[in-house]
Amino acid sequence: MKVAIVHDRIAPGARIDEQDAVLQAELVRELLADLGHESVRIEATCDLEALGARVRAAGAALVVNLVESLEGVAEHIHWVPRWLESLGIPFTGGGSAAIRATSNKLEAKRRLRAAGLPTPDWIEPGARAPLAARRWILKPIWEDAGVAIDDDAMVEAGGEALERLVQGRAREVRRALFAEAYVEGRDFNVGLLAKPGGVEVLPPTEVVFENWPAGKPRLYGFAAKWDPRSLEWDRTDMAFDCASREPALAARLERLARACATEFRLSGYARVDFRVDEHGEPAVLELNSNPCLSPESGYLEAAALLGLGPRDVLARILEAALARAEEAGAGDLGYREQVEAADLSALRRLVTEAGVFSDAEVALAVSLAEQALAHGAEESGHHFVLASRAGRLLGYSCYGPIDGAAGSFDLYWIVVDAARQGHGIGRELLARSEARMRERGGRRCYIETSSRRDYAPTRAFYERAGYATEAKLADFYAPGDDKLIFVRALG
Repeated sequence: MKVAIVHDRIAPGARIDEQDAVLQAELVRELLADLGHESVRIEATCDLEALGARVRAAGAALVVNLVESLEGVAEHIHWVPRWLESLGIPFTGGGSAAIRATSNKLEAKRRLRAAGLPTPDWIEPGARAPLAARRWILKPIWEDAGVAIDDDAMVEAGGEALERLVQGRAREVRRALFAEAYVEGRDFNVGLLAKPGGVEVLPPTEVVFENWPAGKPRLYGFAAKWDPRSLEWDRTDMAFDCASREPALAARLERLARACATEFRLSGYARVDFRVDEHGEPAVLELNSNPCLSPESGYLEAAALLGLGPRDVLARILEAALARAEEAGAGDLGYREQVEAADLSALRRLVTEAGVFSDAEVALAVSLAEQALAHGAEESGHHFVLASRAGRLLGYSCYGPIDGAAGSFDLYWIVVDAARQGHGIGRELLARSEARMRERGGRRCYIETSSRRDYAPTRAFYERAGYATEAKLADFYAPGDDKLIFVRALG
């Protein structure tokens, strides 16, 4: 089949870890050719409409998603998969919700802790630090590849002194940071690879610190990963014999990796990074939904221990992407209009995983459902259409009449499970909502949304449904973030 390999556009003078995307793309191109597929390489920017047009013009049936940032901004890592989901184009690796949740280290740690999975303590930005001094790593919230992780990232402080160190380091590296408790111990990572009917856990990989200088923090940071001239590069190695030497530890790491895959709905391929303390207790440091596939990363070496060559690994990744797309479009959905108590947590999940709404907006979405549940749709003015399959909420819309306006309705929310987008659920929710508006005397439906670039899939959805931009209120939500008002006659 025709496959598009999509990766970040590499700017002149880009960091070596960013340039690695080109090497990965070349490796994938060669492997695709070995598998009999034709491929085209496409560089991605924040212009999502242009990306979608290029993918479709290439006639690609599948996208290999190697995007790790857009225009150098790590926070945009989930934009491309979200756009592909909205278009119904299959792609490899994690979905947009999984990529965003695992790439945002704070969100990942919150979910790990809520799920009862071990992770080191941390301090949220703006939160008061404990008075007692201890050792902390000052880590970027979004970056991966060891960016900004070096000896200067390690501090020992508490209270206001720690807060000042975080703020100063953030200004120095020009990134938002948080403080994570440093765990003295050993570094492991465990790869996950899709297989028919489930997931295969690759043998644990230990990062070995050889002849490490006394007093130097044992950090697998940027230099160890990317700078061949550094001491860190020279004195770190990878060992793959944990399963034979320490089978109990390997089994525990496997159980935790599987639990992470379930909690974050990881798909295709992924990696979980661990720190094992002096008592042999593992804690999850980070998760990577689409880990590096270059030979030096260790992922392919771990797969080779199971007899899986690079071509086998890519074949499984492609098969998983096609299977996920097929599953998303399969089966009949049920639609209903009554909000149930069990919908509240599922609704919160849907809105959160959309990846564009603030915490306040998520709370507002849930509050509208709570009002409809408590007082009914007519009294609350909030009417719902909910789509589900096998008891799982996959999308919903919320609309209501505009007070003081004859026949005018607002569509407050329409949200579809990220993995199910592009398969008609949103169109059906909108059509059913509009039908109910007409039955209630509706003449026109109004929709308010943002002009931000990450809202491009949302605006494109409304335009395809026949809505037109009626007004723009400049800087309404924030400087540079306009409110756009869409309208459609309900004749």
